[in-house]
Amino acid sequence: ILRHPVVQVGLALLYSIQDPLSEMDTCEALSFLKRFTKSRKCSAEELLRTAATFKVSHRMLSALEAAYNWQEESQLIVIKDLNSGQVHWVVQALSDSTPGPQAEDEEEESSVPRAFRK
Repeated sequence: ILRHPVVQVGLALLYSIQDPLSEMDTCEALSFLKRFTKSRKCSAEELLRTAATFKVSHRMLSALEAAYNWQEESQLIVIKDLNSGQVHWVVQALSDSTPGPQAEDEEEESSVPRAFRK
């Protein structure tokens, strides 16, 4: 797994606010994100430590980039097995009419919560 620090930091920031963000509509979420960037107080060390826990590969970035060409909305789902530490991810369309999901591990595909939506 290669390191992509900018993406890792972005995922760490989203991870820290995903619960309240998931309850908001688009307009409210955009306002929240604008305020969040100005009011968030965290140390660089803490942010980088959290960011380092997100393993981002070229394969994942390529799958995300390909999803932007889909007509339907897509989502990135990342699941970490707390017992083994193993991370599974999938990029998939929210409707069935898009070409199949591009996944590193397709086992968790059907019963996982939505997270980090496009």
